[in-house]
Amino acid sequence: MIIIKEGKLNVTIGEVSKVLGKGSIAVFMPGEEHLHYNTGDTPATYYVIMFKAREPFGKDSISPGSFMIDFDELTFHPHDKGGLWEYYRRSTSMFKYAEMHVTKLNANIKSHEPHTHGAAEIILMISGNSEMQIDDLLYQGTTGDLFYLESDVPHAIRNTGDEPCMYFAFQWK
Repeated sequence: MIIIKEGKLNVTIGEVSKVLGKGSIAVFMPGEEHLHYNTGDTPATYYVIMFKAREPFGKDSISPGSFMIDFDELTFHPHDKGGLWEYYRRSTSMFKYAEMHVTKLNANIKSHEPHTHGAAEIILMISGNSEMQIDDLLYQGTTGDLFYLESDVPHAIRNTGDEPCMYFAFQWK
């Protein structure tokens, strides 16, 4: 998976090409041909996240195949603490459950009280400042920082800044 941090990338998967900007993602299945290159006048930077399944990828696996999601085409769903953009929530070839969304959390508030869930989770800070509670410990975070949360571990995040913060949340099991 690539997550575009800044700039624009032309991403090609098989015969399909699309120019993707900040906040957009592309997911590549094992063995599928793909290409990406900078199409802008400014540097393009992106995160790369690689997953390895415990079970081998095979023809019986459930898979939506490789795909691209343009952040600009997502719908913002506002709520009392900010809102979110939902990328996907489904089974994949490697996970029984996979979810990805971006949360916008308003200034100086906590997303929720500490909670647990059966899915492991990664939080990738996109902007702003935060404080992640994991069990009884507190960790400061800012743009580019990543928090890893094992399944069934109590956690909560709080925006510690005077502006909204934003973060990617990935869950899987």
